[in-house]
Amino acid sequence: RMLMMFGSVAVVCLGSGGSLVFFFFALVGLSTTAGLSMAATPTKKEFFILIEKDFGSRSPAMHNAAFEALGLPHRYGVLELPKAGLEDLASPASAALRARFRDEAFGGASVTIPHKQTVTPFLDDLTDAAERIGAVNTVIPSKDGTLLGDNTDWLGVCEAIDGALERKETSKDDDQDDDHVSQGSSSSSSGKKKKKKKKALVVGTGGTARAA
Repeated sequence: RMLMMFGSVAVVCLGSGGSLVFFFFALVGLSTTAGLSMAATPTKKEFFILIEKDFGSRSPAMHNAAFEALGLPHRYGVLELPKAGLEDLASPASAALRARFRDEAFGGASVTIPHKQTVTPFLDDLTDAAERIGAVNTVIPSKDGTLLGDNTDWLGVCEAIDGALERKETSKDDDQDDDHVSQGSSSSSSGKKKKKKKKALVVGTGGTARAA
């Protein structure tokens, strides 16, 4: 486990899954929006990941470890609901989701496939990122009971793409430098190199792909 600090927010990272950190930061770190103060949170809150079928998500383990490390009483679980059920706003699944969202104990939720777009009608407002992307991966309750939808997927997507392209460019530059040295013309590689535009291909049309 690794304990990371974001100002007054600590996050325990289990394994790699960097996007999980963004979830916890959004759900608990935005204390002024969610009404969850790190200094005084006496009431236990319930968090969950909204998913169609639990495929072994690491979110509960990561979040619960973070809550424990911070000495917070909150719990993070899994809520499985069918996509078809949420598309029908009058269905039992939709009623179940509304009940969980409006429960006084609700502290926030992560949203994953295939619900990142279908969850929007259940929310009161969207952040600029969520509105522009057209998908939500985080639900934050405000003090007045309204629900805010946010999207942090784009942060993880950009980081992953930038990192991959940077490693590719570094590898290409190293190969070129080796060629120059072997040919006895290493001086040409010592000049300032012009940065090239980076390109990436996004395959998919779902909520996560929209963030890219």
